[in-house]
Amino acid sequence: MKGLKNKYLKSILCLGVGAVVLSAAVFANYDNANGYEACKTSLKNMLYLDNFSLNTEISASMDGQKLMAEKSDLKLAGGQDVFYQISSTSENLMNNSQSSYRTTSQDKVNIYEDNYSDGTTNKYMTPGYRDKNKVSVLDGDDMTAKFVNFAEVVADTMVGDLKNSFVLTSKDDNTRTYTVNLSAEQLPEIVTSGASLIFAGIKNDYDRSASVNASSSMPEDQFFSNFLSGEKDPFIERGTLIVTLNNDDTLASLNGEIVLGGYDASNNQHNITLQLSGNAYDYGTTVIDRVDTSDAESSPSLKGETPYTYTEDGEAVYYTE
Repeated sequence: MKGLKNKYLKSILCLGVGAVVLSAAVFANYDNANGYEACKTSLKNMLYLDNFSLNTEISASMDGQKLMAEKSDLKLAGGQDVFYQISSTSENLMNNSQSSYRTTSQDKVNIYEDNYSDGTTNKYMTPGYRDKNKVSVLDGDDMTAKFVNFAEVVADTMVGDLKNSFVLTSKDDNTRTYTVNLSAEQLPEIVTSGASLIFAGIKNDYDRSASVNASSSMPEDQFFSNFLSGEKDPFIERGTLIVTLNNDDTLASLNGEIVLGGYDASNNQHNITLQLSGNAYDYGTTVIDRVDTSDAESSPSLKGETPYTYTEDGEAVYYTE
């Protein structure tokens, strides 16, 4: 059940973070500096930028015991020979495993580097599929752009039903900071209803898997048993979000904490605390160091032995220098 359990944890993390970020963006409309528009514009504009750096860290703990942590770094440097890089280091304290990876796009190739706690390492190259002049998140991705527009409409729709809960807590010549504290009662109904539906789906999926794998003794078992085994569904209990914007409305930093509640088989409540932090910097000045490929294995498609893509007419395309 390891793969399924990792899926549950990732689903819970993404749901909790997404719910509070969306709620906070909505509440931001009511501060006297028009925080909603500023926060929304800042986050949306980042999807179109092609040169900046962003590091994030997310961690989860249950009843004070740390479960996992992940650190990620994203660098975009549009127009340069080394123009895209994302790296991540993950630590799972439920099964004492660690892993890290880094993906870099330079010249006409992608370089993948993987490291695992058992000592396994991989470094290989494939033909590059990114255009160095189109490296922003939304460049050429019509589906993602439509989803962003939909999310914006949903947030705008909810604004009218909310009170002033987002507070401008500091401001200077370079930055301004907004803080929002949300209780379960303050979360928009569409968020709580959606969260309830998704949590119910996660719980039902877990119940079915647990009945099939009743003899499983994976280290993660106690965590999922404590959170998903009760008669009641998990829920969002409270959240805090602090967003700092630069004076040009670009994102400077984001810090948040979300508390989720769940129940064990005896219907005792247990809490998962999610912590999120992020910093954006080097707008327009990001440069990515070139990766040494002398020890990287080339894929068959990079060697020209197999096609790496096909045209709309089904014609095979082979890599060439």
